[in-house]
Amino acid sequence: MDVNIVNIQGLPHDTLTTVVGAVKVLSVNLFNFDLDMTIELMKYFPHLEKLYIHQGILGYKNLWRRKHRVLLKSLDIRLKTVVMQSYTGIGVEVSFATFFIPNAKVLELMKFQVDDKHCTRQFLAKQRKSLQLDKRASRGARFQFQTGRMLRCYSEVNNVRDLHLSDPFVC
Repeated sequence: MDVNIVNIQGLPHDTLTTVVGAVKVLSVNLFNFDLDMTIELMKYFPHLEKLYIHQGILGYKNLWRRKHRVLLKSLDIRLKTVVMQSYTGIGVEVSFATFFIPNAKVLELMKFQVDDKHCTRQFLAKQRKSLQLDKRASRGARFQFQTGRMLRCYSEVNNVRDLHLSDPFVC
């Protein structure tokens, strides 16, 4: 797994262990919806509460149901918020999202950022069925489909003071 750490001016130079243990909000760019890598990230960041996912190239198949059946019994998914940017509702995205819906027991909000051209009543109805929202592990979880750009890209941040304290990816 390759990890790219961006240097932001004003960020204290703590040890990696201290920083990793304290991370509650993380934004990742995935070139493929690699569920194995996402699970590893959740292990490295045990207190992670919010995960922002921006995907690039599509086409990776997530066969998590069979592969991770044993792991799910021991994995404590503490995520409260999952945001999928550039969501189009194709099979690999649905499969990736359906990993969190029935397994994240404290999930409060899952946002799907959708392009205006995809966001129709038919699309939303199909997604509610495909994502199996009725099988969610967290009864209080909300699912939102939004259009437009709501999040800040890491390349827009030059100084740590540019970030909102509770959620640095919200504009």
